[in-house]
Amino acid sequence: MKRPRSFYTKRYPNTNVQGFEAVMLNLNTTIAKMKIASERGLLEAAYFIRHETEEKADTTPLDYGNLRASWFTTWSKGVAKDPLRLSGRFKNNKRKKLTASQFQTWHTQATAEASGMSAANPRKATVVMGYSANYAMWVHEMIGAEYTPRGPAAGPKWFEKAIDRNRGKLIEIIRQTSKSPIK
Repeated sequence: MKRPRSFYTKRYPNTNVQGFEAVMLNLNTTIAKMKIASERGLLEAAYFIRHETEEKADTTPLDYGNLRASWFTTWSKGVAKDPLRLSGRFKNNKRKKLTASQFQTWHTQATAEASGMSAANPRKATVVMGYSANYAMWVHEMIGAEYTPRGPAAGPKWFEKAIDRNRGKLIEIIRQTSKSPIK
């Protein structure tokens, strides 16, 4: 966005530099691109974690699939698409007397709240990922529980373990994706 010379001379009265407006425009454009790249890096890291929670032991526990379907990722532009295309595909759980529409309501509420957190500060790249099922944290912390067999094996603290074992990889994904667009 090009601003008139008077904008900069009022803000920076002692510059008197020819082309200062162009320099400021380029700088602001570069900063905006860096923020977008940083957010994209965080989003790529979230996608990587999503795959890890489904493909490497310990995976997300599976009963009816509603916990896996409750995964969400939000960023400043709203809810990101699930790379596995499972998110939001809920089923009725007759044993617990929970309907697919109840899961969908929780999912909508959780993603709306997370989207608000992601967009709260436009100067800060923020991505929120997690599960919207109201029992997700309880299942995550159930050490010693027996989980429905699936390959690879499901287990407690699957989300935490995926992040811990990939800490270096996540940093590298964010770093590579967020490199400065200056050429």
